[in-house]
Amino acid sequence: MALKIAQVIDDTLDSTDGVQQVVVATGKWLTAQGHDVHYIASETSRTDIPHIHSMARNIRLKFNGNRLGMSLPADRRAIAKLLRREDFDVVHIQVPYSPFLSGRLIEALPDQTALIGTYTILPLSRVARFGGEVLGRVQRGTIARFDEFLGASEPAAAYSESVLGRYTIPVGNPVDGAVFNAARDAALARPHKGGPVHVLFLGRLVERKGAGALLEAAARARSFTAQAFQVEIAGKGPLLEHYRRRVHDLGIADIVTFSGFISEEAKPRLLASADIIALPALGGESFGISLVEAFAAGTGAVLGGNNEGYSSVAGPLSECLIDPTNTEEFARRIVELIENPQERAQMSARQVERARNFSPDVVGQRILASYHRAIRARRG
Repeated sequence: MALKIAQVIDDTLDSTDGVQQVVVATGKWLTAQGHDVHYIASETSRTDIPHIHSMARNIRLKFNGNRLGMSLPADRRAIAKLLRREDFDVVHIQVPYSPFLSGRLIEALPDQTALIGTYTILPLSRVARFGGEVLGRVQRGTIARFDEFLGASEPAAAYSESVLGRYTIPVGNPVDGAVFNAARDAALARPHKGGPVHVLFLGRLVERKGAGALLEAAARARSFTAQAFQVEIAGKGPLLEHYRRRVHDLGIADIVTFSGFISEEAKPRLLASADIIALPALGGESFGISLVEAFAAGTGAVLGGNNEGYSSVAGPLSECLIDPTNTEEFARRIVELIENPQERAQMSARQVERARNFSPDVVGQRILASYHRAIRARRG
């Protein structure tokens, strides 16, 4: 049975941040299965996706180590008109949600419409955790309307249960690995370039993503090996100039380059070009889309910070996890991989298989099963 589905996010869809990627990837997969998918968001200007309903202006704020958007109050009459016209079978909201858009949408939902929520965050700090708990208590009224809650990972599901008081099913996030697999295959087909071992960081230059931890480890690693290596820091963010200064302070300016912003189109090839991909996030990760992408594209070893979200993605691949705050151990692990191309190749083969656990086909089926359960329960 084809369903009419609304994917709802209280932020803009113009961004390529993690939650936006999940919403779009889920919607594209559902559309490919023959379902009619609409997107309800705050202020959004993109036109490459059909059926986007931009319902409210939004403001930018900092929360949990990220810059994100929050919607200003949406027009209740516009929401009611949209719901009457489209008559959705399922509304799927990213949680936590704003009372000004999703909250008003929930209040206006017809009884026959199934409502699903996916909890998408893990708190980085005590303040963020407290904020999530307060929001959960404030929204208990609208939370009761949900038919099922899903979690972006096992840790996100556990946190969801603690703040919402509702059973939450961990389903993972859908990550389309096709373009990343293609970049990996193309890189493996080319002759090995030789030269220094290429160590890559790709991500936003904020503290929690761990580029600073990699620079400290790179400086220490120099004293452990005579093997030549180069570190590439790809991305932009508020700590760029701080990291540039730190590179000079550490005396590693000759082995570190800053590549700046990397487009989504260029990302797969860059990931596939590295011998070692280091993503030493310190925490606040509910899942790890960047880790899955690196697994899918990497021709060498991927290292990720041993936080809850990344460890849920790595699963049995414990050799991929490091403690970014332990500079000595981090440096020694980098050196082990610099000096052992065979281990890098073996890790790559295991990583690309692990990434397939999060394909849209795998995760999408779990999400769709939730929709059908909710519809059956609500409509008897």
